[in-house]
Amino acid sequence: MRPAALRGVGKRVAHFAAGAIADEADRVDRFPRAADRHHQVPSGQVGVPGRCHERRTSSRVNALRTRVVPGLESETRAIALVLEQREREDRFRLKRVKETRRRRTIAAGG
Repeated sequence: MRPAALRGVGKRVAHFAAGAIADEADRVDRFPRAADRHHQVPSGQVGVPGRCHERRTSSRVNALRTRVVPGLESETRAIALVLEQREREDRFRLKRVKETRRRRTIAAGG
């Protein structure tokens, strides 16, 4: 069974977050081109076509910064703590095995 710190952490979460970040980065990269097109449209034909998209993209980027990224950082810290704990347990187990072997060798007359 997985430790409580790792429950709910999966490849899907990391993959989704990475994909969302890449999507938002791509949208942000395309925004200046959309803004340039807006300036090329003759006045009177269109109001401000990109404002809604800009707000939505800003909201998504903000959500990534305030929720997704801190969540992933928290999960990363939790995973690191679990791995460190496992390493400590393995060292302790190895010391115990070595001590047992040493005692058996001494008891056998070695």
